[in-house]
Amino acid sequence: MNWLIVTDLDGTLLDDDYLHAQAAQALDTIAATYPDALTALVSSKTPAEMIELAGRCSSDPVLIFENGSGMAWREHVLCRPGSERQEGYEIEVFGRPYAEVVATLRSLRFQHDYPFRGFSDMTPCEIASLTGLSHSGSDKARQRVGSEPVQFTGSDQELSAFRASLAEHDLELVLGGRFHHVGSNLNKGRAVARLWRLLRFQFGIHARTLACGDAPNDLEMMERADHAIVFPARGGGYLEPENPNTQRAPVAGPSAWLEAVSEVLEHNDQAA
Repeated sequence: MNWLIVTDLDGTLLDDDYLHAQAAQALDTIAATYPDALTALVSSKTPAEMIELAGRCSSDPVLIFENGSGMAWREHVLCRPGSERQEGYEIEVFGRPYAEVVATLRSLRFQHDYPFRGFSDMTPCEIASLTGLSHSGSDKARQRVGSEPVQFTGSDQELSAFRASLAEHDLELVLGGRFHHVGSNLNKGRAVARLWRLLRFQFGIHARTLACGDAPNDLEMMERADHAIVFPARGGGYLEPENPNTQRAPVAGPSAWLEAVSEVLEHNDQAA
């Protein structure tokens, strides 16, 4: 294995059209062209959501779900059992389980009257209306294992107090657009580093890494990688990772992702 390719989904591999079939085709094209590369999808999405996309692929990518709170893989890709299984995937949760996260959130809301609602408080129809997902997609988005998206409607001061209360219970807050995410181990960069160490330990592989992303929660994994591709943020502009081997993609989506990733791999394989 020469490469570990880690990529965010929304705003990177996927654009606003959520073209899963085209995204799967792009992943399979890279796998066929570079058989010594392993791809990991890294997202705030749940295992259920990511398995649906991965099920369209023939290349069996590793799945790092819910902002790094856990990882899922096919048994033949990583030779180790998970703590549970779902649709043929081994699953390991790195932090506290979802039920504990939700119980702590409800306790804090009761104690401090923090103004938020989480996915556990919403119906699939409410989530669909807030996210643009289908009813089926919203149901999969509610099948969480290690983190809770919350819609916080208070002031910046209340948000800071909320973050401090979470920290007292060893929970983290990852800021997002429409939703913030709460969990005990939410860090895409740490999760990717764990996967990289696992590959090195199990297979003796010192793979070069290519990381693709567009949002602040992608920044650490792009800075840790050997090469990074930055996709434009939803509000315009680009992140600036502290990585000298960074290039920009003009737009998000499967076609632009495939072109940008192919360019980096081809150039660096020729230079190796």
